[in-house]
Amino acid sequence: MISFFKNIYLTGRFFAVFGSMVVLFGFSFVWPVLFPLAQAITVVGLAIVLADLFLLFNPGLKMECSRELPRVFSMGSDNPVKVTIRNNYGLSLNVTLIDELPKQMQERKFSISFTLAPSEEKVQSYIMRPLTRGEYVFGKMNVFVTSFIRMVERRIPFALETQSAV
Repeated sequence: MISFFKNIYLTGRFFAVFGSMVVLFGFSFVWPVLFPLAQAITVVGLAIVLADLFLLFNPGLKMECSRELPRVFSMGSDNPVKVTIRNNYGLSLNVTLIDELPKQMQERKFSISFTLAPSEEKVQSYIMRPLTRGEYVFGKMNVFVTSFIRMVERRIPFALETQSAV
């Protein structure tokens, strides 16, 4: 149950909608006719969030992810890294990939965003240019997915830990 809550993230759209509801409740103190409207919008908003949670945590949501990288990186050269991701779900998903890059790369804000259609496979690639020798350890691949509603985001971690020499 705790792992369920570890993988839920609320989006900016969620906070905008529910923040607007709070403002509407505030205005209902001045104009009491707004109170039933604010209550109705809250119920509808909660129903939409529950529908989004159902879409994202449905057991049918299956994704596959893999990372291809050279066994040995060339120091000072551009080395391609390919990430392949497949959506085995019946809905289009908005995807953000966050790769846990080696600490030597000093990259803290690395992400790739795109949309995956149902049963679509995409190959995303990026370039790494190592500047020091040593063992480069890649961590997990974190895939963040949202449905078309975009109120809640789900994190799906893939254990793709590997290392490569430079």
